Amino acid sequence: MVLGHEPVGVVEQVAPKLTSVKVGDRVGWGLYGVLVHAGVQPFGCIGIVGVSGPGPFAIQFAAKMGCKVAIFSGTMSKNDWEMQLGANNFVFLKETPDFNGDFKMLNASIVLQGLRIIGTLAAERPLQTDMLEFSARHHIKPMIEALPMDAGGINNGIERL
Repeated sequence: MVLGHEPVGVVEQVAPKLTSVKVGDRVGWGLYGVLVHAGVQPFGCIGIVGVSGPGPFAIQFAAKMGCKVAIFSGTMSKNDWEMQLGANNFVFLKETPDFNGDFKMLNASIVLQGLRIIGTLAAERPLQTDMLEFSARHHIKPMIEALPMDAGGINNGIERL
């Protein structure tokens, strides 16, 4: 059972002509595509709002691409962990004077500075292949937490999502 936003698993079968993965490889889909579509360049600066679900991949990808990574979060509970993944700065939004909880305060500064907010649902297959190669080269790994397959473990997992 997988609870969360990011599919991850172990390859059990491969097609005869497939050479990019082998049986036993661990694979997962991340936010690589959005960074590529955004034209992220080394030494760029990336801001990530919220780090649950796919956020750990976003931090690792952007950091390994050579970017400075700033995290904007409503909770301090993962600050150290986010920095260990490659973030350079952490902004606790609840201590930001103009933050009203719905990100409307960001609108003017985004427009006036020519910044962009970009999201994605899924990457097309060539980007998935590129992402897997990039991940292998830079040792980017999913953050996996195994919980017991009983009522307590399942309830715990759902609560933590």
